[in-house]
Amino acid sequence: MTTIQKGIRITTPQGAARFAYLDKPDTKFSEEGVYTIQLRLTKENGQALRDQLYQLQQDKLKEEQATGKNPTLMAMPIKDVIDDDGVECYDFRFKMKPSYTSRKTKEKVHQSPKVFDASLQPMSGAMIGNGSQVKVNFVADKYACPMGVGVAMRLNAVQVIDLVSVGSGDVDSPEGLGFAAEEGFVSDGVPQQASEEEPATATTGTEASEEGAALGSDF
Repeated sequence: MTTIQKGIRITTPQGAARFAYLDKPDTKFSEEGVYTIQLRLTKENGQALRDQLYQLQQDKLKEEQATGKNPTLMAMPIKDVIDDDGVECYDFRFKMKPSYTSRKTKEKVHQSPKVFDASLQPMSGAMIGNGSQVKVNFVADKYACPMGVGVAMRLNAVQVIDLVSVGSGDVDSPEGLGFAAEEGFVSDGVPQQASEEEPATATTGTEASEEGAALGSDF
């Protein structure tokens, strides 16, 4: 049986978003899926938050030990990483289930993360690309289960300070391939497909004039 204590609400410092699924759940591991976002903070900016969350886990461990139990410490949803510039960082991962069963009414309640822009206006259908500057509001819940004690980081809301469009940092995107916008040819956005027919024989003279007239050509 898992026991969860009422958590504390925390808003993170500003950091870089990674692998955000806020407009729709990530269904990679389950049919219902999960809303999730990772937040990358430098060690300088993220150390206090990391220490606070690990302290909550230690507090829960002491509570369990006071009852004669000796649980193990479960892995926290926090990773030590080094970014592309060689800077030591922490990646914090926050989750929200799309639904839960109310303890009072026993009914199924649907939910999704709230997303706001820099001026605190609600954003709908927000697709947040890697590198977007965001803050995350979440609830940190201490818990104990047969596998040990840990801290759940339950996503509540996200504020987008600086939005990076989805795909702009992907390796296979035009920007990721090293291209930049230039003046010149602009397509209609419809991918061209190779024709499966043989090339048409060139027409000249009278034949060309008759073909143009039949098509209503302005030439």
